[in-house]
Amino acid sequence: MPNPRAAYFFITQVFRPAFPDVKVIIHDQFAEGDTIVTRKSYQGTHKGPFLGMPGTGKSINLAVIDIIKLRDGKYVEHWAVPTCSA
Repeated sequence: MPNPRAAYFFITQVFRPAFPDVKVIIHDQFAEGDTIVTRKSYQGTHKGPFLGMPGTGKSINLAVIDIIKLRDGKYVEHWAVPTCSA
């Protein structure tokens, strides 16, 4: 997201209404200097519209690896990469 307000809007107005029971599970988290790496998953039920698709009632399990760079205690860079498991 280009700015914190856009990210907040997406989470509260788009993602959360579509997946109201979402849980974020942190599997691993590492920090080295100003970089934090987190392997996590989002689990929930698709109950409301999401990006033009009506709720399906199906469960989701979205695995993500986040890499965050900090400077002076603030996020300055962020990458999120979806992953799959075999």
